[in-house]
Amino acid sequence: MGIQKLAGKNDLFAFSSAFLTGYLAGIPLGRFELHGAFTSLTEHVMAAQSYTAFWSVWCSWFAAAFLQASLIYLCGFHLWGSIFMGAYFAFKGTVLGVCASAIYASGGARALVVYWLLNCLPELVLSAFMLWLAHSSCRVSQSLSSIVFSGCRCALNGAIRRLSVHYLLCLLGCAVSSFMFSGSAVLFASVLL
Repeated sequence: MGIQKLAGKNDLFAFSSAFLTGYLAGIPLGRFELHGAFTSLTEHVMAAQSYTAFWSVWCSWFAAAFLQASLIYLCGFHLWGSIFMGAYFAFKGTVLGVCASAIYASGGARALVVYWLLNCLPELVLSAFMLWLAHSSCRVSQSLSSIVFSGCRCALNGAIRRLSVHYLLCLLGCAVSSFMFSGSAVLFASVLL
């Protein structure tokens, strides 16, 4: 209950900190220990044919956004949802840090800039949408824990409705931003790769 309350009061700060901590922790992992495991990732990111078809780029980015938003939405219906969402943001930051570091180690600064323009910038916008959704999801999780531990039904229905609306708005925002970033990725890839 104490962790739930702490995460609820400062959930956006806690989730952002988990993301940044994961990112910073992922940098040495990508440079020193996991470099060989990410050679196919580096080849995929630096391959121009990965960004030639606008529709396939949009579909892959929106599918990833849909799965992540659905995960955060469902975390709201668990008593420990805040902990799971914190782990999600830490893991996402770690993966981005490992990928950036591995790409820099294998391709240098130019490859890192291309990676940031084509992949990290859209991921950061997606993460901002996920943070906004996680804030609403955390409220539902808090309401559930207050029902279980104190018997108080403090605005659970309103929190669920608000989370559902935020989920749909998040998907709409992710679809629009994926559309814009898919176009820019196809354009940047034709120039940079």
